[in-house]
Amino acid sequence: GGVSLLQLAQIDVVQKDIECLDDQKAGITKLAEEQRAQRGQRGGGERPNFREMSETERTKFFEDMQKERQKQEAETEKKLGEILIGPDQMPRLRQIQVQVMGMRALQDEKIAAKLKITAKQKADMEKISTENREKMMEMFRSGDRENMREKMTELREKSEKDTLAVLTAAQKKEFESMKGDPLEIPQEALFGGRGGPGGGRGGQPGGGGDQPQRKQRPGV
Repeated sequence: GGVSLLQLAQIDVVQKDIECLDDQKAGITKLAEEQRAQRGQRGGGERPNFREMSETERTKFFEDMQKERQKQEAETEKKLGEILIGPDQMPRLRQIQVQVMGMRALQDEKIAAKLKITAKQKADMEKISTENREKMMEMFRSGDRENMREKMTELREKSEKDTLAVLTAAQKKEFESMKGDPLEIPQEALFGGRGGPGGGRGGQPGGGGDQPQRKQRPGV
C-alpha cells in the first residue's frame, strides 16, 4: 500500500534500477536513520485521552496529524531529491512507487490531480473500496480459512477491475504510463526483509539480481 519514496530507496533492487552510486546509498541510509530518530522523539510525548475529547476535537487532532505527516513527507522528499540528483532517478523512483501502490495510488492527491479525477469518480472509487473492505470482514467472520486465500485474491482482483472501470480510457492510459517499466520487488524487501527498509543495507546481497540498462523515462 502506502510505501514511501524513502522506504523504496532503501531496497537493493530499487537502488540497482535507479543506478544509485555508493555515496547516494550512504546518504539514503543516513536520511532514513535521521527519520527514525525524529519519529522516536515525536513518539515520546504524552498521548491524548480520546475518550475525554469531543468529536470536533478528535477530528481536528487527526486533521492536524495528517497535515504534519504531509509536511514531513514533503521535507523528506526534498532531502531525498538532493541525494538522488540524477535526471532520471527521482522520476523513476516515483514510477516504482505507483507500481507498488497499485490502485491505492489513485487516492494520492498529486496523481488524482494529474489524471483529472473528478469528485464523482473519487466517490465511486471510495464506494468500491468500502464494499470490498466489508466483504473481507464478512469473510474473516465466516471462519472459512480453507478457501480464504483464493477468495481474498478474487475480491482484490474484482475491486481492482471495478476501480479501473471508473476511469476513462485516457485516464487509464495515463495511469499506466505513470508506472514506467515493470520492476519485480521481493515482498520480503517491501516489508522489512533482507535488502529492504530495516533489513540489509543498500548495496548488499538480496537485491534480486542485476537489472538491465534503462533508457530515460518521463517522470510522474
